[in-house]
Amino acid sequence: IAKYGYSRAEFLQMMVGDIHLPSDLPALEAAGGDWECVFSGRETWQHRSRGGDVIDVEITAHSLNLDQRPVCIVLARDVTDRRQVEAEVRRTTELLRVVTEGTPDAVFVKDHEGKYLLFNPAAARFVGKPASEVVGKDDTAIFGPADAALVMQLDRRVMATEAVCGMAGGVGSGGA
Repeated sequence: IAKYGYSRAEFLQMMVGDIHLPSDLPALEAAGGDWECVFSGRETWQHRSRGGDVIDVEITAHSLNLDQRPVCIVLARDVTDRRQVEAEVRRTTELLRVVTEGTPDAVFVKDHEGKYLLFNPAAARFVGKPASEVVGKDDTAIFGPADAALVMQLDRRVMATEAVCGMAGGVGSGGA
């Protein structure tokens, strides 16, 4: 009632199709219309509130008999915010991919264990290894044992102090 904006009395007079978008009605009718449980399980639909707002809802429906009458119990959970956040994450991820793949500079991201999460094409060219051989691995995939240990030590210092450590002329200068 609060989410859709209808009173209880209004809801009791409505049919399922009354809250669906007009574009969804053919699919709803093909699946069984307003008179039966159109599916069993979970689906995502768009509904329209009394004020005209579109709400993304995850529907869970189950058929059962109640007092010798077939009924359908439906839970409509608003997932509008979640879907908007997921769409924003996809846009941000795509933007990050385009920027990192398009820059001539080596860009990489590591997790707290020192494993590479992202390794752009410029970084791969710099170390002479494809990203597929580096992502998911630590510095030993790129450097020799001594240099890898130094890089990992510097990474731990950066994480502990949140200060950036310079490595100019250090790691890799011995032919890693």
